[in-house]
Amino acid sequence: MFAAVRVALIMPIILYAHFPSVFPNLSIYPKPAVVLFGVFCIVVFVFRSLLDVVYLPRRRERVSLFLYYCIGAYALVLWYPMFYIVHFMFRWFFPALLAVAAPAMFFALKTKRAAISAALQILIIPSCIAFVPAMEVFTFFQQCKTVESNPAMEYYLNYCDESRQLISPATMNSSLSEKQRNTIRKKHREAFQIEDRVFIGASIEDSFAYDFADKSIMQIKPDKGMFSIVRDAPSGRIFVASPQDKMLNVYDSSSLALIDSISYGESGGPYWLEADEATRRLFVGFGETRSYRAIIYDMDDMKILKLESLHDRMGGALGETAFCPRRGMVYVLDLFNENYVGAYDLDELRLKRERKLPWFTLGMNYSNKLDSLFLTTPLSSFGFSEVIELDPDTLATRGRMNVPIGAKDIAVGADGFVYVSNYLTGDIYKIDWSKRRISDSIQAGRKIKRMEYSPELNLLMFTSERGYARIDLGKWRQPQHQN
Repeated sequence: MFAAVRVALIMPIILYAHFPSVFPNLSIYPKPAVVLFGVFCIVVFVFRSLLDVVYLPRRRERVSLFLYYCIGAYALVLWYPMFYIVHFMFRWFFPALLAVAAPAMFFALKTKRAAISAALQILIIPSCIAFVPAMEVFTFFQQCKTVESNPAMEYYLNYCDESRQLISPATMNSSLSEKQRNTIRKKHREAFQIEDRVFIGASIEDSFAYDFADKSIMQIKPDKGMFSIVRDAPSGRIFVASPQDKMLNVYDSSSLALIDSISYGESGGPYWLEADEATRRLFVGFGETRSYRAIIYDMDDMKILKLESLHDRMGGALGETAFCPRRGMVYVLDLFNENYVGAYDLDELRLKRERKLPWFTLGMNYSNKLDSLFLTTPLSSFGFSEVIELDPDTLATRGRMNVPIGAKDIAVGADGFVYVSNYLTGDIYKIDWSKRRISDSIQAGRKIKRMEYSPELNLLMFTSERGYARIDLGKWRQPQHQN
Protein backbone atom coordinates (compact mmCIF):
# COMPACT_ATOMS: atom_id res chain seq x y z
CA MET A 1 0.00 0.00 0.00
CA PHE A 2 2.77 2.42 0.93
CA ALA A 3 4.63 1.63 -2.28
CA ALA A 4 1.46 2.54 -4.16
CA VAL A 5 1.33 5.84 -2.27
CA ARG A 6 4.87 6.59 -3.38
CA VAL A 7 3.96 5.87 -6.99
CA ALA A 8 0.96 8.20 -6.73
CA LEU A 9 3.31 10.97 -5.58
CA ILE A 10 5.87 10.44 -8.30
CA MET A 11 3.58 9.91 -11.30
CA PRO A 12 2.78 13.66 -11.73
CA ILE A 13 6.55 14.28 -11.86
CA ILE A 14 6.95 11.74 -14.66
CA LEU A 15 3.93 13.14 -16.51
CA TYR A 16 5.35 16.65 -16.24
CA ALA A 17 8.59 15.52 -17.89
CA HIS A 18 6.63 14.08 -20.82
CA PHE A 19 3.63 16.39 -21.09
CA PRO A 20 4.25 19.74 -19.39
CA SER A 21 1.16 21.22 -21.02
CA VAL A 22 -0.95 19.06 -18.68
CA PHE A 23 0.03 21.63 -16.02
CA PRO A 24 -0.74 25.04 -17.62
CA ASN A 25 1.56 28.00 -17.03
CA LEU A 26 4.33 25.91 -15.48
CA SER A 27 7.84 25.78 -16.92
CA ILE A 28 11.18 24.62 -15.62
CA TYR A 29 13.11 27.83 -15.09
CA PRO A 30 10.63 30.39 -13.73
CA LYS A 31 9.00 27.95 -11.28
CA PRO A 32 11.55 26.84 -8.64
CA ALA A 33 8.80 25.19 -6.60
CA VAL A 34 8.19 22.75 -9.48
CA VAL A 35 11.86 21.84 -9.66
CA LEU A 36 12.27 21.45 -5.91
CA PHE A 37 9.08 19.45 -5.58
CA GLY A 38 10.06 17.10 -8.39
CA VAL A 39 13.60 16.52 -7.17
CA PHE A 40 12.41 16.10 -3.59
CA CYS A 41 9.81 13.49 -4.58
CA ILE A 42 12.30 11.51 -6.66
CA VAL A 43 15.01 11.51 -3.99
CA VAL A 44 12.62 10.44 -1.25
CA PHE A 45 11.00 7.82 -3.49
CA VAL A 46 14.30 6.21 -4.47
CA PHE A 47 15.85 6.42 -1.00
CA ARG A 48 12.73 5.03 0.70
CA SER A 49 12.52 2.18 -1.81
CA LEU A 50 16.17 1.23 -1.27
CA LEU A 51 15.54 1.03 2.46
CA ASP A 52 12.62 -1.33 1.78
CA VAL A 53 15.04 -3.77 0.19
CA VAL A 54 16.91 -4.00 3.49
CA TYR A 55 14.00 -4.00 5.92
CA LEU A 56 11.29 -5.94 4.11
CA PRO A 57 11.74 -9.58 5.18
CA ARG A 58 9.71 -11.42 2.60
CA ARG A 59 11.19 -12.11 -0.82
CA ARG A 60 7.79 -11.82 -2.50
CA GLU A 61 7.45 -8.22 -1.34
CA ARG A 62 10.90 -7.38 -2.60
CA VAL A 63 10.07 -8.72 -6.05
CA SER A 64 6.80 -6.79 -6.25
CA LEU A 65 8.55 -3.57 -5.23
CA PHE A 66 11.18 -4.03 -7.92
CA LEU A 67 8.71 -2.58 -10.42
CA TYR A 68 8.47 0.56 -8.33
CA TYR A 69 12.26 0.84 -8.22
CA CYS A 70 12.26 0.77 -12.01
CA ILE A 71 9.76 3.64 -12.00
CA GLY A 72 12.08 5.59 -9.69
CA ALA A 73 15.07 4.94 -11.95
CA TYR A 74 13.06 6.09 -14.96
CA ALA A 75 12.13 9.29 -13.13
CA LEU A 76 15.81 9.89 -12.39
CA VAL A 77 16.68 9.55 -16.08
CA LEU A 78 13.93 12.02 -17.05
CA TRP A 79 14.78 14.56 -14.37
CA TYR A 80 18.58 14.41 -14.12
CA PRO A 81 18.95 17.92 -15.64
CA MET A 82 16.87 19.26 -12.75
CA PHE A 83 19.37 17.85 -10.26
CA TYR A 84 22.03 20.03 -11.89
CA ILE A 85 19.75 23.05 -11.66
CA VAL A 86 19.09 22.42 -7.97
CA HIS A 87 22.81 21.91 -7.33
CA PHE A 88 23.80 25.18 -9.00
CA MET A 89 20.92 27.34 -7.81
CA PHE A 90 20.29 25.96 -4.31
CA ARG A 91 23.51 24.32 -3.09
CA TRP A 92 22.13 23.89 0.43
CA PHE A 93 19.14 21.83 -0.75
CA PHE A 94 20.71 18.36 -0.87
CA PRO A 95 22.54 18.64 2.51
CA ALA A 96 19.28 19.82 4.09
CA LEU A 97 17.37 16.95 2.51
CA LEU A 98 19.94 14.43 3.74
CA ALA A 99 19.94 15.87 7.25
CA VAL A 100 16.15 15.85 7.64
CA ALA A 101 14.70 13.08 5.49
CA ALA A 102 17.26 10.29 6.00
CA PRO A 103 17.15 10.12 9.83
CA ALA A 104 13.35 10.37 9.82
CA MET A 105 13.03 7.44 7.43
CA PHE A 106 15.49 5.29 9.32
CA PHE A 107 13.53 5.96 12.50
CA ALA A 108 10.25 4.98 10.86
CA LEU A 109 11.65 1.73 9.52
CA LYS A 110 13.55 0.79 12.66
CA THR A 111 10.47 1.25 14.85
CA LYS A 112 8.29 -0.40 12.18
CA ARG A 113 5.60 2.21 12.67
CA ALA A 114 3.85 2.41 9.35
CA ALA A 115 1.90 5.50 10.33
CA ILE A 116 5.13 7.46 10.77
CA SER A 117 6.38 6.25 7.40
CA ALA A 118 3.16 7.33 5.70
CA ALA A 119 3.20 10.70 7.46
CA LEU A 120 6.73 11.34 6.26
CA GLN A 121 5.70 10.71 2.68
CA ILE A 122 2.66 12.98 2.99
CA LEU A 123 4.86 15.71 4.47
CA ILE A 124 6.81 15.89 1.19
CA ILE A 125 4.43 18.52 -0.18
CA PRO A 126 4.50 21.04 2.73
CA SER A 127 8.24 20.46 3.08
CA CYS A 128 8.79 21.47 -0.54
CA ILE A 129 6.64 24.55 -0.07
CA ALA A 130 8.71 25.47 2.97
CA PHE A 131 11.93 25.18 0.95
CA VAL A 132 10.88 27.94 -1.46
CA PRO A 133 10.85 30.92 0.97
CA ALA A 134 14.01 29.52 2.59
CA MET A 135 15.61 29.46 -0.86
CA GLU A 136 14.70 33.13 -1.39
CA VAL A 137 16.28 34.11 1.94
CA PHE A 138 19.56 32.35 1.15
CA THR A 139 19.80 33.66 -2.41
CA PHE A 140 19.03 37.23 -1.23
CA PHE A 141 22.24 37.28 0.82
CA GLN A 142 24.28 35.61 -1.92
CA GLN A 143 23.25 37.64 -4.96
CA CYS A 144 25.44 40.68 -4.22
CA LYS A 145 28.59 38.89 -3.08
CA THR A 146 30.49 39.54 -6.32
CA VAL A 147 29.39 42.73 -8.07
CA GLU A 148 30.72 43.29 -11.59
CA SER A 149 33.03 46.30 -12.03
CA ASN A 150 33.41 46.11 -15.80
CA PRO A 151 32.86 49.67 -17.17
CA ALA A 152 30.89 48.27 -20.10
CA MET A 153 28.07 47.25 -17.78
CA GLU A 154 25.57 49.75 -16.37
CA TYR A 155 22.41 49.23 -14.33
CA TYR A 156 19.09 50.86 -14.99
CA LEU A 157 18.09 49.54 -11.55
CA ASN A 158 20.79 48.14 -9.25
CA TYR A 159 19.48 46.19 -6.26
CA CYS A 160 22.95 45.68 -4.83
CA ASP A 161 24.08 49.32 -4.95
CA GLU A 162 21.43 51.96 -5.72
CA SER A 163 24.12 54.66 -6.02
CA ARG A 164 25.31 52.97 -9.23
CA GLN A 165 22.01 52.89 -11.12
CA LEU A 166 20.98 55.13 -14.02
CA ILE A 167 17.46 55.73 -12.70
CA SER A 168 17.76 57.62 -9.43
CA PRO A 169 16.17 56.01 -6.34
CA ALA A 170 14.45 59.33 -5.59
CA THR A 171 12.70 59.26 -8.95
CA MET A 172 11.63 55.65 -8.40
CA ASN A 173 10.27 56.40 -4.93
CA SER A 174 8.34 59.47 -6.02
CA SER A 175 6.85 57.96 -9.18
CA LEU A 176 6.04 54.38 -8.15
CA SER A 177 4.34 52.91 -5.14
CA GLU A 178 6.13 50.47 -2.85
CA LYS A 179 3.99 47.64 -4.21
CA GLN A 180 4.97 48.51 -7.79
CA ARG A 181 8.67 48.68 -6.89
CA ASN A 182 8.51 45.31 -5.15
CA THR A 183 6.71 43.69 -8.08
CA ILE A 184 9.25 45.04 -10.56
CA ARG A 185 12.06 43.70 -8.40
CA LYS A 186 10.67 40.26 -7.59
CA LYS A 187 9.10 39.58 -10.99
CA HIS A 188 11.88 41.03 -13.14
CA ARG A 189 11.39 40.22 -16.80
CA GLU A 190 12.25 42.84 -19.44
CA ALA A 191 14.62 45.77 -19.97
CA PHE A 192 14.61 47.18 -23.49
CA GLN A 193 15.93 50.56 -24.56
CA ILE A 194 14.65 52.41 -27.63
CA GLU A 195 16.61 55.59 -28.37
CA ASP A 196 16.59 57.67 -25.13
CA ARG A 197 13.86 55.69 -23.40
CA VAL A 198 14.12 52.38 -21.57
CA PHE A 199 11.16 50.12 -20.88
CA ILE A 200 11.25 48.25 -17.59
CA GLY A 201 8.75 45.45 -17.08
CA ALA A 202 7.81 42.79 -14.55
CA SER A 203 6.20 39.57 -15.69
CA ILE A 204 2.89 40.62 -14.14
CA GLU A 205 1.01 43.79 -13.25
CA ASP A 206 3.63 46.53 -13.53
CA SER A 207 5.86 48.18 -16.11
CA PHE A 208 7.11 51.69 -16.84
CA ALA A 209 9.31 53.71 -19.17
CA TYR A 210 12.15 56.01 -18.16
CA ASP A 211 13.06 58.96 -20.37
CA PHE A 212 16.78 59.83 -20.14
CA ALA A 213 16.22 63.24 -21.74
CA ASP A 214 13.99 64.71 -19.03
CA LYS A 215 14.85 62.08 -16.37
CA SER A 216 11.25 61.19 -15.72
CA ILE A 217 9.22 58.01 -15.34
CA MET A 218 6.22 57.40 -17.56
CA GLN A 219 3.84 54.78 -16.20
CA ILE A 220 2.38 52.42 -18.77
CA LYS A 221 -1.38 51.99 -18.51
CA PRO A 222 -3.20 49.75 -18.00
CA ASP A 223 -1.04 48.20 -15.26
CA LYS A 224 0.14 45.11 -17.05
CA GLY A 225 3.33 43.09 -17.16
CA MET A 226 5.77 42.95 -20.04
CA PHE A 227 7.47 39.99 -21.68
CA SER A 228 8.48 41.27 -25.10
CA ILE A 229 8.28 44.55 -26.97
CA VAL A 230 8.70 45.62 -30.60
CA ARG A 231 8.47 49.00 -32.31
CA ASP A 232 6.93 49.78 -35.67
CA ALA A 233 8.91 52.89 -36.66
CA PRO A 234 6.77 53.90 -39.71
CA SER A 235 3.56 54.10 -37.67
CA GLY A 236 5.17 55.31 -34.43
CA ARG A 237 3.64 52.48 -32.40
CA ILE A 238 4.94 50.03 -29.81
CA PHE A 239 3.56 46.53 -29.31
CA VAL A 240 3.83 44.97 -25.84
CA ALA A 241 3.10 41.31 -25.03
CA SER A 242 1.76 40.55 -21.53
CA PRO A 243 1.41 36.75 -21.29
CA GLN A 244 0.44 36.57 -17.63
CA ASP A 245 -2.33 39.08 -18.30
CA LYS A 246 -3.15 37.38 -21.63
CA MET A 247 -3.09 40.67 -23.47
CA LEU A 248 -1.41 42.42 -26.40
CA ASN A 249 -1.30 46.20 -25.97
CA VAL A 250 -0.48 48.82 -28.61
CA TYR A 251 0.91 52.22 -27.57
CA ASP A 252 1.91 55.48 -29.18
CA SER A 253 5.72 55.47 -29.04
CA SER A 254 5.94 59.15 -28.03
CA SER A 255 3.16 59.65 -25.47
CA LEU A 256 2.72 55.97 -24.50
CA ALA A 257 -1.01 56.49 -24.84
CA LEU A 258 -2.90 53.23 -25.24
CA ILE A 259 -4.09 52.84 -28.85
CA ASP A 260 -5.45 49.31 -28.84
CA SER A 261 -5.71 46.37 -26.46
CA ILE A 262 -6.42 42.76 -27.39
CA SER A 263 -7.42 40.24 -24.72
CA TYR A 264 -7.08 36.52 -25.42
CA GLY A 265 -8.94 35.14 -22.41
CA GLU A 266 -8.66 31.38 -22.08
CA SER A 267 -6.88 31.04 -25.41
CA GLY A 268 -3.52 31.73 -23.78
CA GLY A 269 -1.04 34.54 -23.41
CA PRO A 270 1.19 36.14 -26.10
CA TYR A 271 4.91 35.78 -25.43
CA TRP A 272 6.77 36.44 -28.66
CA LEU A 273 6.46 39.39 -31.04
CA GLU A 274 8.15 39.74 -34.43
CA ALA A 275 7.36 42.67 -36.75
CA ASP A 276 8.12 42.78 -40.47
CA GLU A 277 7.97 46.35 -41.76
CA ALA A 278 8.33 45.16 -45.37
CA THR A 279 5.17 43.02 -45.43
CA ARG A 280 3.48 45.05 -42.64
CA ARG A 281 2.80 41.90 -40.69
CA LEU A 282 3.03 41.15 -36.97
CA PHE A 283 3.73 37.63 -35.73
CA VAL A 284 2.36 36.98 -32.23
CA GLY A 285 3.57 33.71 -30.72
CA PHE A 286 1.85 32.01 -27.79
CA GLY A 287 2.92 29.76 -24.97
CA GLU A 288 0.63 26.89 -24.11
CA THR A 289 -2.60 27.18 -26.10
CA ARG A 290 -5.46 24.86 -26.86
CA SER A 291 -5.64 25.31 -30.61
CA TYR A 292 -3.21 27.67 -32.36
CA ARG A 293 0.36 28.68 -31.56
CA ALA A 294 0.49 32.03 -33.35
CA ILE A 295 -1.65 34.79 -34.82
CA ILE A 296 -0.51 36.88 -37.77
CA TYR A 297 -1.89 40.41 -37.90
CA ASP A 298 -1.89 43.17 -40.45
CA MET A 299 0.12 45.81 -38.56
CA ASP A 300 -1.75 48.75 -40.04
CA ASP A 301 -5.32 47.86 -39.04
CA MET A 302 -4.59 44.93 -36.63
CA LYS A 303 -6.88 42.60 -38.55
CA ILE A 304 -6.20 38.90 -38.14
CA LEU A 305 -4.68 37.42 -41.28
CA LYS A 306 -4.31 33.89 -39.98
CA LEU A 307 -4.72 31.74 -36.87
CA GLU A 308 -1.65 29.55 -37.20
CA SER A 309 -1.46 26.11 -35.56
CA LEU A 310 1.94 25.39 -37.25
CA HIS A 311 1.27 21.63 -37.09
CA ASP A 312 -1.26 19.04 -35.94
CA ARG A 313 0.72 17.67 -33.00
CA MET A 314 -0.90 17.98 -29.60
CA GLY A 315 0.72 19.70 -26.61
CA GLY A 316 3.76 21.90 -26.49
CA ALA A 317 4.35 25.62 -26.79
CA LEU A 318 6.50 28.16 -28.58
CA GLY A 319 9.69 28.56 -26.56
CA GLU A 320 11.39 31.32 -28.57
CA THR A 321 11.24 33.16 -31.91
CA ALA A 322 13.75 34.98 -34.09
CA PHE A 323 13.24 37.12 -37.19
CA CYS A 324 15.28 37.26 -40.40
CA PRO A 325 14.51 40.51 -42.29
CA ARG A 326 16.26 39.55 -45.52
CA ARG A 327 14.07 36.44 -45.89
CA GLY A 328 10.93 37.71 -44.16
CA MET A 329 11.13 34.55 -42.06
CA VAL A 330 10.20 33.96 -38.43
CA TYR A 331 12.06 31.05 -36.85
CA VAL A 332 10.20 29.30 -34.03
CA LEU A 333 11.18 26.82 -31.33
CA ASP A 334 8.38 24.36 -30.59
CA LEU A 335 9.18 22.84 -27.22
CA PHE A 336 8.23 20.32 -24.57
CA ASN A 337 6.57 17.20 -26.00
CA GLU A 338 9.08 17.25 -28.84
CA ASN A 339 11.68 19.81 -29.88
CA TYR A 340 11.35 21.36 -33.32
CA VAL A 341 12.74 24.39 -35.08
CA GLY A 342 10.65 25.78 -37.89
CA ALA A 343 10.88 28.55 -40.51
CA TYR A 344 7.64 30.49 -41.02
CA ASP A 345 7.24 32.67 -44.13
CA LEU A 346 5.36 35.88 -43.27
CA ASP A 347 4.70 36.66 -46.93
CA GLU A 348 3.22 33.26 -47.80
CA LEU A 349 1.75 32.75 -44.32
CA ARG A 350 2.90 29.16 -44.01
CA LEU A 351 5.50 26.99 -42.32
CA LYS A 352 8.05 26.40 -45.06
CA ARG A 353 10.32 23.91 -43.33
CA GLU A 354 10.79 22.19 -40.02
CA ARG A 355 13.40 20.08 -38.29
CA LYS A 356 13.16 17.84 -35.27
CA LEU A 357 16.00 18.65 -32.88
CA PRO A 358 17.97 16.10 -30.85
CA TRP A 359 18.56 18.71 -28.13
CA PHE A 360 16.37 20.44 -25.57
CA THR A 361 16.71 24.07 -26.69
CA LEU A 362 15.80 27.28 -24.88
CA GLY A 363 17.49 30.17 -26.68
CA MET A 364 17.51 31.22 -30.33
CA ASN A 365 18.78 34.19 -32.32
CA TYR A 366 19.31 35.03 -35.98
CA SER A 367 22.50 36.89 -36.91
CA ASN A 368 22.24 39.13 -39.95
CA LYS A 369 26.01 39.67 -39.90
CA LEU A 370 26.88 35.95 -39.92
CA ASP A 371 23.65 34.90 -41.72
CA SER A 372 23.21 32.05 -39.27
CA LEU A 373 20.62 30.82 -36.82
CA PHE A 374 21.98 30.10 -33.32
CA LEU A 375 20.47 27.88 -30.64
CA THR A 376 21.40 27.16 -27.02
CA THR A 377 20.87 23.99 -25.00
CA PRO A 378 20.94 24.49 -21.21
CA LEU A 379 22.12 20.92 -20.68
CA SER A 380 23.13 18.53 -23.44
CA SER A 381 25.12 16.06 -21.34
CA PHE A 382 26.33 15.57 -17.79
CA GLY A 383 29.05 18.17 -18.23
CA PHE A 384 28.13 21.12 -20.43
CA SER A 385 25.64 23.11 -22.47
CA GLU A 386 25.96 23.73 -26.19
CA VAL A 387 25.69 26.54 -28.71
CA ILE A 388 24.57 25.28 -32.13
CA GLU A 389 24.75 27.12 -35.45
CA LEU A 390 22.14 26.27 -38.10
CA ASP A 391 21.83 27.16 -41.77
CA PRO A 392 18.81 29.53 -41.99
CA ASP A 393 17.75 28.08 -45.36
CA THR A 394 18.01 24.33 -44.70
CA LEU A 395 18.10 24.30 -40.87
CA ALA A 396 21.06 21.94 -41.11
CA THR A 397 23.77 22.07 -38.43
CA ARG A 398 26.78 24.22 -39.36
CA GLY A 399 28.71 24.10 -36.12
CA ARG A 400 28.62 23.36 -32.39
CA MET A 401 30.46 24.50 -29.29
CA ASN A 402 30.46 23.44 -25.64
CA VAL A 403 29.84 26.07 -22.95
CA PRO A 404 29.27 25.72 -19.17
CA ILE A 405 25.97 24.26 -17.97
CA GLY A 406 23.10 26.74 -17.83
CA ALA A 407 23.28 28.51 -21.22
CA LYS A 408 20.01 30.23 -22.08
CA ASP A 409 19.68 33.49 -24.05
CA ILE A 410 21.89 34.21 -27.06
CA ALA A 411 22.60 37.27 -29.21
CA VAL A 412 25.12 38.23 -31.90
CA GLY A 413 26.59 41.72 -31.86
CA ALA A 414 27.66 43.94 -34.74
CA ASP A 415 31.23 42.97 -33.84
CA GLY A 416 30.51 39.37 -34.90
CA PHE A 417 30.93 37.97 -31.39
CA VAL A 418 28.29 35.62 -30.01
CA TYR A 419 26.98 36.52 -26.54
CA VAL A 420 25.45 33.81 -24.35
CA SER A 421 23.90 34.22 -20.90
CA ASN A 422 24.15 31.56 -18.21
CA TYR A 423 20.99 31.44 -16.13
CA LEU A 424 22.55 29.33 -13.38
CA THR A 425 25.91 31.05 -12.82
CA GLY A 426 24.97 34.60 -13.91
CA ASP A 427 27.79 34.91 -16.45
CA ILE A 428 27.52 36.44 -19.91
CA TYR A 429 30.07 34.92 -22.29
CA LYS A 430 31.67 36.74 -25.20
CA ILE A 431 32.40 34.03 -27.75
CA ASP A 432 34.72 34.23 -30.73
CA TRP A 433 32.68 31.92 -32.92
CA SER A 434 35.32 31.50 -35.63
CA LYS A 435 37.69 30.04 -33.02
CA ARG A 436 34.96 28.36 -30.93
CA ARG A 437 36.24 29.80 -27.68
CA ILE A 438 35.06 32.08 -24.86
CA SER A 439 37.23 35.17 -25.10
CA ASP A 440 35.76 37.00 -22.08
CA SER A 441 32.88 36.99 -19.60
CA ILE A 442 31.00 39.37 -17.31
CA GLN A 443 29.34 38.34 -14.03
CA ALA A 444 25.86 39.88 -14.24
CA GLY A 445 23.94 38.04 -11.52
CA ARG A 446 22.02 34.79 -11.71
CA LYS A 447 18.59 34.27 -13.28
CA ILE A 448 19.35 36.36 -16.36
CA LYS A 449 16.17 36.86 -18.39
CA ARG A 450 15.33 38.26 -21.82
CA MET A 451 18.85 39.19 -22.94
CA GLU A 452 18.36 41.11 -26.19
CA TYR A 453 20.60 43.06 -28.52
CA SER A 454 19.88 46.49 -30.04
CA PRO A 455 21.93 47.03 -33.24
CA GLU A 456 20.99 50.73 -33.27
CA LEU A 457 22.43 51.34 -29.78
CA ASN A 458 24.95 48.45 -29.75
CA LEU A 459 23.62 47.40 -26.34
CA LEU A 460 22.90 44.08 -24.68
CA MET A 461 19.91 44.51 -22.36
CA PHE A 462 18.64 42.05 -19.77
CA THR A 463 17.43 41.55 -16.21
CA SER A 464 18.92 39.45 -13.42
CA GLU A 465 18.47 39.00 -9.68
CA ARG A 466 20.73 42.05 -9.26
CA GLY A 467 18.60 44.38 -11.33
CA TYR A 468 17.84 45.66 -14.83
CA ALA A 469 21.02 46.28 -16.82
CA ARG A 470 22.73 46.97 -20.13
CA ILE A 471 26.17 46.26 -21.57
CA ASP A 472 27.72 48.68 -24.05
CA LEU A 473 29.49 46.34 -26.47
CA GLY A 474 31.59 49.23 -27.77
CA LYS A 475 33.21 49.48 -24.33
CA TRP A 476 33.65 45.75 -23.82
CA ARG A 477 37.08 45.43 -25.39
CA GLN A 478 39.78 44.19 -23.03
CA PRO A 479 39.73 40.69 -21.50
CA GLN A 480 38.35 40.99 -17.99
CA HIS A 481 37.49 37.52 -16.74
CA GLN A 482 35.73 37.76 -13.41
CA ASN A 483 34.19 34.81 -11.69
